[in-house]
Amino acid sequence: MSRNVNTTFTLEKESASGARLGTIQFGERGKLQTPALFPAICIMTGPPGFGRQGSHYKYIKRAMCRDWRHNHFLTEILHFTDYMATKRSLDCWLKKPFQTWMDEMMRGGNVDTLDQGRMGDFDYERAEKPYENCFFLDSGGFKLLSNSDFSIEKFGYPTEPKSILELQTKMGGDIIASLDYPLAPLAYDTKSLVQLQNKSLENALWLLKAVDKRKGKEPKPLIYLAVHGVDYETAHDYTDRLLQKIDRLGTKYSAFGFAIGSLVPRRTNRGLVASIVKGVTDAIREHRNGFYSQKPVHAFGMSGDLIPTLVMLGVDTFDTNSFVQTGKNLKYILPARATDKSVRETRSIDELSADTLRMCGCRACKSYGSLIEPLKRLVRLERDKRHQVEGSARDLIKSEAYAFLSMHNLEIEFREIERVKAEIAKNTLNRYVLDYAQRSNNRGNLIRAYEAATGQIVPRPDGRRVSLNLTRDSFTIPDSYRPPEGKDILLLLPCSKDKPYKSARSHQAIRGAVPDLRVHVVTISGLYGPVPEELEEQPEVLFYDYVLSPEAKEQTEEVTRRVTDYLRRYGTNYKFIAAYVTGRAYRIVAKRALKAYGKGLLLPSDPKEQTSKEFLRYENVRELQQALLSPIAQKHRQDAQLALSM
Repeated sequence: MSRNVNTTFTLEKESASGARLGTIQFGERGKLQTPALFPAICIMTGPPGFGRQGSHYKYIKRAMCRDWRHNHFLTEILHFTDYMATKRSLDCWLKKPFQTWMDEMMRGGNVDTLDQGRMGDFDYERAEKPYENCFFLDSGGFKLLSNSDFSIEKFGYPTEPKSILELQTKMGGDIIASLDYPLAPLAYDTKSLVQLQNKSLENALWLLKAVDKRKGKEPKPLIYLAVHGVDYETAHDYTDRLLQKIDRLGTKYSAFGFAIGSLVPRRTNRGLVASIVKGVTDAIREHRNGFYSQKPVHAFGMSGDLIPTLVMLGVDTFDTNSFVQTGKNLKYILPARATDKSVRETRSIDELSADTLRMCGCRACKSYGSLIEPLKRLVRLERDKRHQVEGSARDLIKSEAYAFLSMHNLEIEFREIERVKAEIAKNTLNRYVLDYAQRSNNRGNLIRAYEAATGQIVPRPDGRRVSLNLTRDSFTIPDSYRPPEGKDILLLLPCSKDKPYKSARSHQAIRGAVPDLRVHVVTISGLYGPVPEELEEQPEVLFYDYVLSPEAKEQTEEVTRRVTDYLRRYGTNYKFIAAYVTGRAYRIVAKRALKAYGKGLLLPSDPKEQTSKEFLRYENVRELQQALLSPIAQKHRQDAQLALSM
């Protein structure tokens, strides 16, 4: 399907709360109603074509296009660096835009060249009518967050805005984002922060000017200009500076909006995310009496339980890859139930039945309802090999189980988007957001987000409880526990006063600085020893209050023994082990446990002092990033090689 790129956004309705309904028009006749969620997928996962290679991604792309006819995707254009090693490999993809590659898959591919995968895996006899898809091509700036030395020069492109735009154009982007530099969750002085923000700001202006110069039938995508801040004030200031500079540009190109970045490293702090987004949307509404208020707003990497709150603030589009990561962890998000039940409950694949899938009734569950028992057997088998599984008439590969769970989880996200649209249409979204927060299993965090968004204070029934009856034997890791599959880097962190640990500022900063989802965080509790991140919200973990001190020698020995036992029991699940600890008592535990196990890296290697003050020192965090960079990059290369062999 050859077509012109000419994308626009039209605001259809805005409620009193600030939530909006709109339409993105793309291609010849393509339409997408907003609010909308773009599934973030990898497309260039080996040699062309569109339905070939990429492990679970190939099944996701095939089903969502050939069965669902889903019409909008996001892809981060630099993902090819995880799957390819040469310029020649990339050039093969750049011969055609993504729309054309997708059209070829829809028509059934080429059985002579097996361009969509092996015979018996892809149905070459099945032909479907091509349709228009809206391709949102992100610049890949997030790769720069954890690797400042990232480069695409070996593929023939300097790492600069001009190269990014050239790639986005060749790939046929209907929506494109400016090359940006996300902000790690660290403490910045004002000068350093503004310098980093200005790099993103100047790239945004460059992109707007470059596309404004296009003429005639040259591509005219919808441009998202990246904005960044670390709190309300800095996000508001950045946005206002950007708008003033756009005013002075005098550009005639009107198909642009604003994309809020640097949210993913802060997403565990829902209140902070809401404050940053509000800083951006307030600045847009205040500038020149709302002159730019009809432009679309995107929130990078945001989905799940934050969507209702962010829509209320005026966000129009979102993207997510979390549905894939949740699927790879063999988790199934339960559909919403009665209004008095908590939202976002999950079950492992072992807990599912045909009745569970039947009650859900989503497109993924309908397709795989008869295969749930074979899939449960399949996930226990070896990766990247085809298996004959009892109950299935065809061979299965483990990636298909990941794909099923991923697509089901995405369907739950889509249902939430549709519910939010209905609430906007009824002018009842504000009440819905508060009800949603109050019945959430992440209640406190979402209520803080609601308060940040609205300025209203929600009464609390009581504060966080602390039990004085808990002992070091009140919590143990169950015998049935297994570390999550796919997370092969173990990162040990010290416990925090705030519970769950992931909500603490210190943990949020470190998790954001090492955002690769292969990292498994296990916290060293001064009372219990190791606490895997999946068990952080156990009541015994939430409600204890104990800080280990170097003087508590017997307790230090017990915690050391438990951490050592964890390493001996589960250490072979990890390809790299590191402990990032700066406080003296917890550093003693980590050092002794790693020495007893005989493997692992203690960081920082040489802190200036053994206190908590060193935990977020830039030099120490940077040392952690560099230490993890090598095993992460190695795993990406291994995955790429596996994808090429499939």
